[in-house]
Amino acid sequence: MGLYLVRAIPAICLILMALRILASFAPHEWNASRPAQWCCTDVGNFERETLIAKLEEMGGLHLVIVRYKPNHNYHEEWVYNAADIDKAKVIFAREMDPASDRELKEYFKDRQAWLAEPDVPSLPVSPIDAERPAVH
Repeated sequence: MGLYLVRAIPAICLILMALRILASFAPHEWNASRPAQWCCTDVGNFERETLIAKLEEMGGLHLVIVRYKPNHNYHEEWVYNAADIDKAKVIFAREMDPASDRELKEYFKDRQAWLAEPDVPSLPVSPIDAERPAVH
């Protein structure tokens, strides 16, 4: 039995890898909205990636507070960050209550704070303090 397992496992792995490659060409609604992960290096959320590029182009450090509507599609996640969050140029956080949001902005006081509303058409992104113009 052990000899068969030793021979079967590499074959099974190759078959699964071939299936994953073939599945990446098929249209799936989940392909376009998931964050990049260790198994899936393709970019999923293009609006989020575009926003990151615009903010990085502006220079400086940014904190994006994300306001979801109650009916938000949980497959379209916006709030995930690099492992070393304090050194990232753009970080994302969910909107909480006003006191918690103030505490978060105080912790990241060296960053420009933005409010993003991904569930609103045209994705409004506006500065939380009125020092800077909105990003479109």
